[in-house]
Amino acid sequence: LGSTLLFIGYSMSDPNIRLLLHRIWQSWDESGHRQDRPRSFAFVTQRNPVQEAVLANWGITTIAPPDGVSPDDGVSRFLLDIRECIEREN
Repeated sequence: LGSTLLFIGYSMSDPNIRLLLHRIWQSWDESGHRQDRPRSFAFVTQRNPVQEAVLANWGITTIAPPDGVSPDDGVSRFLLDIRECIEREN
């Protein structure tokens, strides 16, 4: 629970993923340390305001490819950006 999470390749319509995310949120809420929860992220293939609001409530920031970029290209670019950031830091 103390680590940042990044969800990639999961459908937020999958009830198992939603249950997992809800339980993580619930654990933090019940711990009394909700404000200490690390940031978490979910890469989504397209923006959905309702989904973004639900995930934001659970402390999860959504990341989506820019408009006009296919989901496959979007996730590839995103992962390459992460790799470049890591390489710059090392």
